Amino acid sequence: MGATEESVLVDANVKSAKAVIAVLHESEKNVLVTLTARELSPEIVIYARADKREHEKKLKRAGANYVLVPEILCAEKIISELFDTDATKIMHQIFKDGKKGKTDEKPEK
Repeated sequence: MGATEESVLVDANVKSAKAVIAVLHESEKNVLVTLTARELSPEIVIYARADKREHEKKLKRAGANYVLVPEILCAEKIISELFDTDATKIMHQIFKDGKKGKTDEKPEK
């Protein structure tokens, strides 16, 4: 048995918890945890991990308040360090425009 089982979440007292953090390796399992937690406690705050950017919307539809993609977070941190800028602007440009790393800003030497 694991966190995807309703009985495990009930035993963990999810109904009275303030938040759930679903960080299992597979997004599909985090969807199950999210759906179950949301059903047991409609007002709970849910943080969930997605293993692919494409799974963010599914986790949001399942009821997650916040969805994190570790690889994206790591890339944003690296870009922020390299370019001394707000990485979210560059990441948005990469994903929206498909410029794959092209930016007007130069790394500091």
